[in-house]
Amino acid sequence: MKKVQIPILEVSNIVKKTKKAQLEGISISVPSGDSLAILCKNNDVCDIMFEILSGAIKPEKGKIFFKGDDVTGTKNNFGTVERKRRVSKRKTIIDIASAPIIHRGLVRNMATLLATKELSSMELEEYGDKPYSSLTDNIAARGEIFAAYMCSHELIVINEPFDGLAEDERKAEISRLAELKKSRKLSLLVFTNNVETALDLGDTVMVADDGLKSKGMIAVCNNKKKAKERISELYQKGVSNMKHIFIVNPASGKGNASQIRYSSLSSLGKDIKCSVYLTKGRGDAEQYIKKYLSTHANEVRFYACGGDGTINEVVNGIATFPQASMSVYPCGSGNDLIKCFGNKEDFLDIISLTNAREMPIDIMKVNDRFCINVCHFGFDSYVAKKMDEVRSKKIIGGKNAYTTGVVMGLAKAMKNQALIEADGEVICNGDFLLCTVANGRYVGGQYKCAPKAYVNDGLLDICVSDTVSRTKFIRLVKYYAEGTHLTDPRFKDFLRYRQCKHVEITAGEGFCISLDGEVIPMSRAVIDIIPNGIKFALPE
Repeated sequence: MKKVQIPILEVSNIVKKTKKAQLEGISISVPSGDSLAILCKNNDVCDIMFEILSGAIKPEKGKIFFKGDDVTGTKNNFGTVERKRRVSKRKTIIDIASAPIIHRGLVRNMATLLATKELSSMELEEYGDKPYSSLTDNIAARGEIFAAYMCSHELIVINEPFDGLAEDERKAEISRLAELKKSRKLSLLVFTNNVETALDLGDTVMVADDGLKSKGMIAVCNNKKKAKERISELYQKGVSNMKHIFIVNPASGKGNASQIRYSSLSSLGKDIKCSVYLTKGRGDAEQYIKKYLSTHANEVRFYACGGDGTINEVVNGIATFPQASMSVYPCGSGNDLIKCFGNKEDFLDIISLTNAREMPIDIMKVNDRFCINVCHFGFDSYVAKKMDEVRSKKIIGGKNAYTTGVVMGLAKAMKNQALIEADGEVICNGDFLLCTVANGRYVGGQYKCAPKAYVNDGLLDICVSDTVSRTKFIRLVKYYAEGTHLTDPRFKDFLRYRQCKHVEITAGEGFCISLDGEVIPMSRAVIDIIPNGIKFALPE
């Protein structure tokens, strides 16, 4: 009689319902030595399935078997993490030798692997909460940290691998992982929303559609083109269940936003459910979105068709509703946010937008408001105020509005006063020129104010400049625009840059803060980073 091989991991009929996603009767089987990639549109689905496998949460129904043993709901399937304070340094002790399964997430937030050969007690020095992908530019170093964990395990479970890496880095990591898998006869289970990653890593790809309800299994083999076509077909079925609402600011970009009603939406297939809402004035988009979401529980994606102000309103509209996501159809003059993801042209393809993969990104909470890109004050908020005043004017407005605001600021806003604290550290207590608190990197259409910022690193990037002479400002502003101010020695004596999670500003009456270009009077502001605050659709 032929011997039946027991799968190294078998997930049988898992049921789990949460506010963010629903798993209904999920079954997964990973043969020993093989790779299975689960392709999810919804990051929350990946996260919930990952937590169930780790034992962090229990399913309502179903079983999980590892090498034939029932490990359903067993805590620390992936090992334990214990944080302790020693002297003044925070260390993290990771016990993985006793865990049946290893996952790559254990190396997140860890920058340096301390010299040790004993897997049962690995110590890693922690460098804040940066994502694994941004810890170092050295691909080999990241790979070696990863490889060090693989010594005694047969199965690797990976959630959202290589998220945020450039394409050449992603390919290098995949090559390293494939070599490691082959040399040690490892099995892989990968959860991802990146089609290319799924095809590159999976011997078999399962398309998980609308809460992992899809039963479609795709054998990749050597026919990658055919597999991609099948994935696209399955994804299209899922996308058709989503409502797409384009929030159009008719006044944005000299009225160019309104063109989306006629030229762009006509290219969508008849199965795509979409509509257009024309805003009637400031604040109208936010109110419309909140009212819509309070009466509709189904999945919906809003597209901000305008400038940074329209984007801010959409963010504030969806921030507290888990069924909503957003993207951008750039029509305004600034478009600062999308510079974090690519070129403006990437977001002007409506078909790509409606089929875009979603990724969680951070947002900032400023008192009772939300902000997605940059909040700034002092010289910058004065500039933003004047920029708004001249935006519609010829020559000095449009894409030149920020530069016009800068010139006006040179005359009247070179000295400002506030108490600024970052994670309890006093950064400024008195006179200053400008301050930016950033989630994104760019402000004013061309100024790279926060070159170290990432929209998914869980950190605020704060930059404070002391008062300087107008001559020095004019001489150095181009380097600020280029984003070289953090490394240029000429800025050393008057510029401070920190990465933190909490900022407090206390100022006098009449003080204003600009949130994504919207200037709001406030003499007291508390700013916090909200990790993975919204879902953002990113075109391939």
